[in-house]
Amino acid sequence: MLSFAVEDVTSFSVKPLKLVVMTGIFISLLSLISFIWVFAGYFFYNTVIAGWTSLISSLWFLGCLQIFFLGVIGEYIGKIYSETKGRPRYIISDILLDEQK
Repeated sequence: MLSFAVEDVTSFSVKPLKLVVMTGIFISLLSLISFIWVFAGYFFYNTVIAGWTSLISSLWFLGCLQIFFLGVIGEYIGKIYSETKGRPRYIISDILLDEQK
């Protein structure tokens, strides 16, 4: 049943892909806040561990960039998948046939 639920969510919608993009943006905001907090701690509280500040800040920032761009690529793949289903955007024949009658 779980596989049916996953199939239902992923085959009819690109909303999970949009959720990944939003997660990347949210993590980048957290990364920016932590970046400010860590550097403030470095300058005002004189942290003892050398290199920890730059390492953690860069890891969080690069991690959020990866999540964000993975979501953007997923959005493109979702749009390609929607287009390859072969469904028409508009059903014009039904409208035209109703007007002719």
